[in-house]
Amino acid sequence: MKMLFLFFFLNLIFITPGNAKVFKNSYISFEMPSRWNCELKKKAWLCRYKVSKSCQANPTTAPCKKEIKKSREAAIVMAAKEKSKIDTLKDYREHFGEIRNIKIASGSSTQSKIIHNKIVGIKNLKWVDCMHLSSELPHYYTRYLATIKGNIAVLISFTAHKKHYTNYSNLFFKSIKSLNVTTSELSKVNKNELGSQVLSRPIDIPDEFFSDMTPSEPTEGDRLSSLLFGLSMALAAAGIFIWFKKRK
Repeated sequence: MKMLFLFFFLNLIFITPGNAKVFKNSYISFEMPSRWNCELKKKAWLCRYKVSKSCQANPTTAPCKKEIKKSREAAIVMAAKEKSKIDTLKDYREHFGEIRNIKIASGSSTQSKIIHNKIVGIKNLKWVDCMHLSSELPHYYTRYLATIKGNIAVLISFTAHKKHYTNYSNLFFKSIKSLNVTTSELSKVNKNELGSQVLSRPIDIPDEFFSDMTPSEPTEGDRLSSLLFGLSMALAAAGIFIWFKKRK
């Protein structure tokens, strides 16, 4: 009975309905939602919900406005560069572990909040895993995962508005679990896919990469969503802790 409860509990947290497809470029592969699409922009890849061709041609209808809005709720960004002396896991933890300042609609600035900063293992490769609130866009969570393989430095980030984060967290979990760096040799990477070859700073997302994702000011719904997200994570942790304690 306990195992049955754990099975349904973990499914509630981690399993995502719907089909997935595999994205692959010259340096990385991972699973992503089937309705998402990736395009190469500013020497980094941007993946998000794909707006239909009919809505691209006529974006003013109510259904198309919903599609466009959905495409701006969440995004996955990938970047790669030649490894430098400061592209190490230690440097990444320090770099992504810094509080960030970004501008908001009112013209003032706000500081990011660090949710976690740790080292994780994915497919026998160590990654720095750091999550912020409001580090790229106000009121958006962004989870950064960075690693080094051979002479390639790789960064992939997962961003979603906090109002909708619970809708995307399971999708992101599946993508992260499937991450696979497919080459360690610079010569095998498409040069058009390499970011700025600035060797004096760690790999990062290009500036103003999310310029069309329309950051929004917080609403009562946002605050409630954020509260529910925190509560759901706390309940999940408490449930797993209680289950393991009862086993002992």
